[in-house]
Amino acid sequence: MASYVRSGKLVYARELFAIMKAKNMVDVASYTTLIAAYARLNDIFSARKLLHEMHQVGIKMDINLYNTMINASFKNDDIRNAQKYLDEMTTAGHKPDIITFNTLMTGYSKLNNTIKVEEIFKSLTEANIEPRIDTYNILLSLYARNRSEKAAQVYETMRSQGIKPSMRTFNSLIFMHLSNNDHQKAREVFRMISEYGLKPDLITYSTFVAAFVNRNDLQGAEETLKEMKKQGVVPNVFIFNKLLAGYLRSYGLSSFEQISIEMRNHGISPDHVTYNTLMQYIKKQQNDDSFEKALEQYANMLKDIIRPSDRTLNILLDAAAMKDIRQSEYLTRLMKVTDQQPNSGKKFIRAVLREMKAKGIELNVVTYSILMKGFVYHGDMVSAEEALCTMRSSKIPANKYIYTQLINGYSKIGNITMVESLIEHMSTLNISKDEKVYTSLLNAYAYNGRISDAMRTFAEMWSVKLTQDNVTYTSLMNMFAKKGDIYNTRQVFDHMRKIGLPSDVISYTVLLTAYVINRDPYGASNVYKEMVDAGIVPDSVVMVTIFSRSENAVEFAKTFLLQTVGNDTEAFNAILINIIMEPVLAQLAYELFIWMAEGTQKVSDGIELPLEQNQMRHTHYNNSANNNMLINDDNITVIPSSHHSTLAPNEKTFRIIFQRFEETNQTEYILKLWSHLYQIGYFPLPLIVYKIVLKTLLESGSIDKAMEIWKIFMATKPSHFSRSQLKRVFVQYHVNVY
Repeated sequence: MASYVRSGKLVYARELFAIMKAKNMVDVASYTTLIAAYARLNDIFSARKLLHEMHQVGIKMDINLYNTMINASFKNDDIRNAQKYLDEMTTAGHKPDIITFNTLMTGYSKLNNTIKVEEIFKSLTEANIEPRIDTYNILLSLYARNRSEKAAQVYETMRSQGIKPSMRTFNSLIFMHLSNNDHQKAREVFRMISEYGLKPDLITYSTFVAAFVNRNDLQGAEETLKEMKKQGVVPNVFIFNKLLAGYLRSYGLSSFEQISIEMRNHGISPDHVTYNTLMQYIKKQQNDDSFEKALEQYANMLKDIIRPSDRTLNILLDAAAMKDIRQSEYLTRLMKVTDQQPNSGKKFIRAVLREMKAKGIELNVVTYSILMKGFVYHGDMVSAEEALCTMRSSKIPANKYIYTQLINGYSKIGNITMVESLIEHMSTLNISKDEKVYTSLLNAYAYNGRISDAMRTFAEMWSVKLTQDNVTYTSLMNMFAKKGDIYNTRQVFDHMRKIGLPSDVISYTVLLTAYVINRDPYGASNVYKEMVDAGIVPDSVVMVTIFSRSENAVEFAKTFLLQTVGNDTEAFNAILINIIMEPVLAQLAYELFIWMAEGTQKVSDGIELPLEQNQMRHTHYNNSANNNMLINDDNITVIPSSHHSTLAPNEKTFRIIFQRFEETNQTEYILKLWSHLYQIGYFPLPLIVYKIVLKTLLESGSIDKAMEIWKIFMATKPSHFSRSQLKRVFVQYHVNVY
């Protein structure tokens, strides 16, 4: 039986055991042999079933079987049963031996429970049991993993006891020194190996390769690979997976082919870790096609007949969640332009979940963490709560990340009851509140206008010595800003800078919000200029904050611009680019441009337009190509203002606004701009304006209107180059002009 088990022929071992049972030949040794085989295969259910049968036939466990079951329990993270078998063993009159102590130390070492391991080691010495090399190695390995100098003390104790170190001893010391980034000491230990008549093994070289890759020293990793091959040590898939991670980080996806060739040259096939590394890299790039590329590698993995792990599907799920979020952001922007409802999110997430179910992979805490992130982003707190309930029913404990996500989700919708309930539940589970939880709590209080509770929470953060970061201070600022409380918003902002926290675009945006809500364009202008002087580039969110939150956005914008840019057209252009990038500000961009043009109107006194063209000034192009594109003078947009523009649009200004409206297919604004400019007699116009207006008309089949514009253009006596450029537009639509 023992021979069959050693050779992996468990079926034969079971058959022989059945024969022995039929002949009443089974004893504790035969049961132990088969139970140990099940335990090594991690089949704890079969091991316990056989143990129960053994008890029923009246055969008592010996110390070897107790040690086997303790070890099996630890392998299944079942500490309770490991302790139970230990208690039963002592009750049965068996004293723990060196194997028992080593098994216990190994089990708790894997749990990284240093205190428990040290207690067991102390009990071993008090029981007058001589520690063996394995005992010291367990202790040394634990200290090395935790980068503790106690590892060196254990090594010195071994030497003083005359115990010859093994390769495990040296590998643990090398790992510790490399983890502490002390390559010199690691090399010293490496040289000591030969002094004891030992040779570096695969683990030794793997540890060095991993360390070089972690410090982004690919040359060092390659040299280690050459050295190990020179010493006759054959590299394995672990080493190539580490190299792959380093090459991907430094050279991108194209480096995979080079690593693949090297692996094939050594007869090594990729495993699930290889593909997980690839997919994780692709996911982290967060490109629009990251999910599709990760999915492609997943397909290659299945083609290579490699079973995906739960990590594989979780990586794919996370990529899907990011894809859903990016698509949701795009659809939200699209909805602003078209007033259409976007498709519901999470379709890529659902596809991966179906695949996980098909592969029989159970959802774990990582899976739920990813799902929670997606649910919270989409504001789907019903699904988030259902996921938490499913976790509880499946006995999967929620971690701090999941609670933080839930609290963040509820804080965004101002559900303070759920936020406080979740925080209370965290405390019962001994999960401490961190900066993110406090920040979410601040946001929830801010949403509900509970300033005193928010200030109390902020003070509590100080009392527990939690570091408040930009996000925390910005949350507090946001609470005051939404009420138009400029004084307190500014106080928090200034205090944040006073304690050394750098101001960023978000904190400046919140500060701007206070001035905008308080209808103070002069103060907003000062903050904007302060932000630019600090080297922070305003983005489109800043523009939306300034120009869409005021009740009278146009008048606010004019005052703000006159105060901010004065007569500097280029400075205005820089702001206009960001304004026009946001669909919700398209109308404002149009009105500001007309205001600018009207304020510095250049009437075409020097241009002799034909009579019919002069008459055309009394008509106006409509924004619809299906209504002959004509409307009455009464419908022309008039922008009354006490703020007259002193800004003169230059060619770049025209290019910015006309090209952006063309890119976003907002033809109504293109035609309205042309009509207004023509109506006020703004000539000459840049060539780009004629090009875009003509394209718009010809695209809609309004050839007659295009020909009228051609006549107007020719009346401005353009250069030969300008005429040829505009003729090309007509040629594209197969229209001849002379």
